[in-house]
Amino acid sequence: MQHTILILDDEARICETLVDYLVDCGHIVFAYQDVTAAMDALGAHNFTTAIVDIRLPDTGGYAFIERASHIRPELRYIIHTGSLDFANGGLRHGEDDRIEAVLIKPLNRLQDFSDILERMGRAR
Repeated sequence: MQHTILILDDEARICETLVDYLVDCGHIVFAYQDVTAAMDALGAHNFTTAIVDIRLPDTGGYAFIERASHIRPELRYIIHTGSLDFANGGLRHGEDDRIEAVLIKPLNRLQDFSDILERMGRAR
């Protein structure tokens, strides 16, 4: 299944790497480095999935998820973060039904994103 993916991460290199990988996998991908631009994009594109960093300089990633969920309640999220709160079990899969997975940076396998997206496609 092809996904339309929003990436929200303040690190340009991570955005570029994820965009390149996910486009090569056949997905439509847009990357944003700040919450304001990502929020604006929600009205312009029919995203199925958002990959969100939690530690952002303007507004936290979880605050973005809260706001975005009011605009797009069907949107599902993959948390991709280096936040120690999450690395130490701050949120586990299943605690928030909007969150499909939590991946901790640095991630050794980009394939983990494909595996999660494939599982999400089968669940629809």
